[in-house]
Amino acid sequence: MLRTVVTTLLLALLCCETAHARKLDVMTQPFEVEIDLDATGHVTAARPMVKLPDELKPIVTGTVLTWQFQPYQKNGHPVAVTTWLRTRFHYFKQPKQSRVFKELLYVGNGPYIESSPMRFPHGFLSHGIDAIFVMQATVEPDGSIDHISNVRSVTSLGKPASEQANEVAGDIATWKGRPVIADGTPVATRVTISRAFVVNDEFLSRFQVSFWDTEPFKPASDSPDQSFTPIQMPGTELAIPADALVVENAQQAPTE
Repeated sequence: MLRTVVTTLLLALLCCETAHARKLDVMTQPFEVEIDLDATGHVTAARPMVKLPDELKPIVTGTVLTWQFQPYQKNGHPVAVTTWLRTRFHYFKQPKQSRVFKELLYVGNGPYIESSPMRFPHGFLSHGIDAIFVMQATVEPDGSIDHISNVRSVTSLGKPASEQANEVAGDIATWKGRPVIADGTPVATRVTISRAFVVNDEFLSRFQVSFWDTEPFKPASDSPDQSFTPIQMPGTELAIPADALVVENAQQAPTE
């Protein structure tokens, strides 16, 4: 009887590991962790923004609490800050070992952005055109998003798409953010936001960027009312270097 119980428990644990790592050497979709930092750059609290399985919660909080950041500067002085880290899990196997290991990787940090479904750029779907847009914007102290500019747009036609970038910017302007809190006061932060609108899977294979969504979105019609959440490029919705905190001791996610 005891042997049966032990065997059942082991199988349950194995199934749990398999569910979180369906293949070896994989990255999960990025997710945010809200953190509080003191004026010395030490993490004093960590709150994941997604619901995690019980076995993963202590890994996230335990790892993040060990990370050390360069102190956030306000008016030339280090202050306490609340911000959001972008992280992801990496699952892998060591050589000659059957156990699946997992580690939490640091991707970046910045304000938390609550995005909403976006419209497929006008005319792109009916003509089978794929596109990636890289935008920059400011998350204001009140959480509004403005000063949105098109940094780069790439389409399957090999041409930029400035007009459609204006449509993307219009959708982003409707989002809301949670600003970084520095010394008890919300502050404006510049961020980079990237989105991919995909009709043909092969379009993504041309870029040295990995997408960890299980399937690219493939719309069924070109209705102007159709909206969806496009593929999010890893490491996006982060503060750009001038505004970002710098982590000193966290293992970094691979360059995309």
